[in-house]
Amino acid sequence: MRRKSDRRNEHRLSFQGVIRGRLSRDHDEFRFEAFDISRRGLGLYMSPCPKEGEEVSLDLKSTRGETLRFRVKHIYQDGKQGMRRCGIELEGKDGQDIDLVELISRYSD
Repeated sequence: MRRKSDRRNEHRLSFQGVIRGRLSRDHDEFRFEAFDISRRGLGLYMSPCPKEGEEVSLDLKSTRGETLRFRVKHIYQDGKQGMRRCGIELEGKDGQDIDLVELISRYSD
């Protein structure tokens, strides 16, 4: 039985490092720090925190300039250093064609 706080359906991996990229919605940029990752989603600490259901974009710093679209699926009350804990999942075609673990490993320190 899954705990209520464990909402993601996929196996999660702990993430330690920095994702080289820009997370934004429209023209608003978010400060973020990843703490876990799965094939289709990220667990993040974010500030400011968007609303559940909103779409955010991650522009990866690369020569190809890849942009990934995510939907905010979960927002939790806890956080750290003024940031809220959020769960985001890949949207649309990105969610079916991309292995986020493999992709992000190329753009992280």
